[in-house]
Amino acid sequence: MIMYEVKLSSGKIIGPFNAGDLKEALQDGRITGDDLVRRTNGGEFVPIRSVRGLKDLIRPTGNAGTPSPSSPTSAAHEAFAAPPPPHSTSSFGSSPESSAATHPTPPPLDAGDKVLRAAFSIGRWFSIIVISLCALSLAGAIIFYIMNSGFDAQPAPVNQTIRPASTLEFIEICRLPTQTNAPSGGGQSSSGSYSTSGVIDTCQKYRSRIIEITQALGITSPTNASGKNAGDVICDWIQQIPTNDKEQFVDDFVAFAKSFQATTPKPANCDGARAATFFHDEFLAALMVREQQEKAAAIAAALENAHRQAMQQWAVYAAAGAVANLLIFLFFPLLIQIERNTRAH
Repeated sequence: MIMYEVKLSSGKIIGPFNAGDLKEALQDGRITGDDLVRRTNGGEFVPIRSVRGLKDLIRPTGNAGTPSPSSPTSAAHEAFAAPPPPHSTSSFGSSPESSAATHPTPPPLDAGDKVLRAAFSIGRWFSIIVISLCALSLAGAIIFYIMNSGFDAQPAPVNQTIRPASTLEFIEICRLPTQTNAPSGGGQSSSGSYSTSGVIDTCQKYRSRIIEITQALGITSPTNASGKNAGDVICDWIQQIPTNDKEQFVDDFVAFAKSFQATTPKPANCDGARAATFFHDEFLAALMVREQQEKAAAIAAALENAHRQAMQQWAVYAAAGAVANLLIFLFFPLLIQIERNTRAH
């Protein structure tokens, strides 16, 4: 609290007074405007009547004249009437209590407060970093989810064309002494004699080409012990072939048979029945290879789709974690700000 001393006209110094006591003494006439005043912390004495906020409180007297407002004041008066230092009011007569309320002096921080404020400062910057990382993670998870959604992987295309068997390949294999290619029920039978037994001929569409095959391969002798002639066996083979491959099987069979017919000389054990069996087995083997390739392509596509679904799931988990951390660390700076606002500055 600011205190003041008063020097009377007799030269006596009285006080100290606070602002309220000084005003009261002026109003009841205990001191006059001709008396001098200064602060207790030092400075020059100046007439009370020259101090703003006090001259209006001077009790009028018969022999005390009030100086003209236009008269210049001394340098000491101006210095005394200058605005007070920080944390005080702008006029001499203002209450020290109101000055302290307007600009409160922060209490000194103890060690615990210093540690707490340092921790809050570190935590605030840490929260900013975590919030930034969470925002980036959330954006990345959304982008990653979009990139792995919207379509399913399809099996890789497989060559559907079956390479036709070669007559030369058959001749080379047939010459091997260990080769024992036996006809698959083809035998030696008359061409075009189908054992339909009154049932609709399922190979009616291919009959003319079956006849070409049996004639070119020379398998036109009577029915063998199996009860089926060569035409019946070839018809059964055609029924075993997938629908989309039947035409290629029959056309390639005709070309193979004619190529075999034109090949001369032929080894003794390389007859038409074995040639027909060779062609049938090679075509089935090619179908099996293609089927395995299709299965492998389907498995690869299924694995890729499963991998994409797993990545989408992880993206959802990452986004959820980022949102949770984002909310947590958004509240943390808020708590720090609340603490800062509730503490004395």
